[in-house]
Amino acid sequence: MTAIDTATAAQIERDCTRLVLQFFECVDSGNYEGLRDLFAADGCFYRPAEPDRAFSVDEVIESYHQRLTPLSAMHLVTNILITPRSAIEADGSARILFYAAPVEAPQDVARGRQATMQLVGRFVDRFVLTTQGWRFAERRGGMAFHR
Repeated sequence: MTAIDTATAAQIERDCTRLVLQFFECVDSGNYEGLRDLFAADGCFYRPAEPDRAFSVDEVIESYHQRLTPLSAMHLVTNILITPRSAIEADGSARILFYAAPVEAPQDVARGRQATMQLVGRFVDRFVLTTQGWRFAERRGGMAFHR
């Protein structure tokens, strides 16, 4: 690891944490095309349901259009940990709680929709600094629990 100063390390942590949060904001708001701005040109994504298959960004976007469009979905992101490796590389992880229900499911004003899918998982990330800023070089999802 190349030595980096504390201020640079803190900035990397903030930038990469924001990238993690932006990913889920894009997914939960249905802005799948916005994912294109979060990955390096050669970045790849391993879906939690297919942990051995690398998806390109275009494949990720298409996958979300097919799988999540009929759902109201929300990810709760916790335990984000970013570890700078150098001034241009970092690793990270985050725990995920995922809830989903069909968009046509009745919505109780006081309680929302009844979730039909509840999952707990983790993402392990590699980040790289590009000319556009920090981006995902690799994003690997995995599941721990479901209901």
